[in-house]
Amino acid sequence: MTQVPNALVADLGRAKRIDQLLAAIDEHDHYTGGHSCRVAAQAGLLARLIGLDDRTVERVKAAGLVHDIGKVHIQRHILRKRSELTECELAQMKMHPITGAAMLSYIPGMEELAPIVLHHHERWDGQGYPTGVSGIDIPLESRIIFVADAFDAMTTARSYGDIVGTRLAIEEIDRCAGWQFDPSVAHAIKLAYDKKWLEPNGIEDRIPAVDIPRHPY
Repeated sequence: MTQVPNALVADLGRAKRIDQLLAAIDEHDHYTGGHSCRVAAQAGLLARLIGLDDRTVERVKAAGLVHDIGKVHIQRHILRKRSELTECELAQMKMHPITGAAMLSYIPGMEELAPIVLHHHERWDGQGYPTGVSGIDIPLESRIIFVADAFDAMTTARSYGDIVGTRLAIEEIDRCAGWQFDPSVAHAIKLAYDKKWLEPNGIEDRIPAVDIPRHPY
């Protein structure tokens, strides 16, 4: 069973609730459980690099751990399908941010994570889902998780898709900065790669905040 690393969530009460949610994710789809922990670690690193305060970094990591909780309501064969999804299956997949946010909104102590989870597939250019919000109207925490999510999806083995490798993943995120990804967050993960700070378990507590330019709009 996937468990929350102690370093990822400082609030013990929240950590226990997240452990329970992660157990449900892991039981439903083992890849998603491990993926959630990796996304949380990398998102925490990016949040630290951007210069967010400790409380916000903790919120980013907590949201990263549960960003895919809505997938527990998607049939396993869809999550593990190797071929292209049908329109109906894709529509089900795109419901997971809405489902996840709804679940979190009813769990005491997890309500503040709901909007982050709701918007973690929104794109900078407004072509994402589920609401099509764009730019700085997307919660910053969601923008961070979106980049960490994409990075992990490209660099780990899944039932579908190929591993492209860390360097190529960073190049793809950099190429898509400004239309798919928040340019500031894309810059942060490129910096982390250049400095060799990208680690499987995250090392953001040992990295000072750096002056990363924020996009003006």
